[in-house]
Amino acid sequence: MLKPGRIKEVAEQILQTDLQVVALQEIRWKGQGHIKKDKYNLYYSCKEDQTGHLGTGFIVKKEITKKVMGFEPINERICKICLKGKYHNITLIKSTPQQKKKMMMSWNSFTQNYNRYRRKYQT
Repeated sequence: MLKPGRIKEVAEQILQTDLQVVALQEIRWKGQGHIKKDKYNLYYSCKEDQTGHLGTGFIVKKEITKKVMGFEPINERICKICLKGKYHNITLIKSTPQQKKKMMMSWNSFTQNYNRYRRKYQT
């Protein structure tokens, strides 16, 4: 999503559906943040020091942005968003595993981070 306007194209496609929250991967920006637009909000978590590599996030339609209780960017592979539900709150975790061609050490690091945060928020 490094090309200018790419996120707008993706958001326009999502806005045509009934989906309220969509998880994204390969955002490939730099840093972490929250971008407010007229029809949606974008929450993202990417590498702090490099563009063009990995990145995860969520697009949330404007109608339910008031239900977002929080967003936590964990690293460029894992992030979570908490939503206020009618009866129960909902936590969505977006994770992107390492590609097969990468070293096993990176996979172990990913699974350790994922399991640590999963246990932290599991009830």
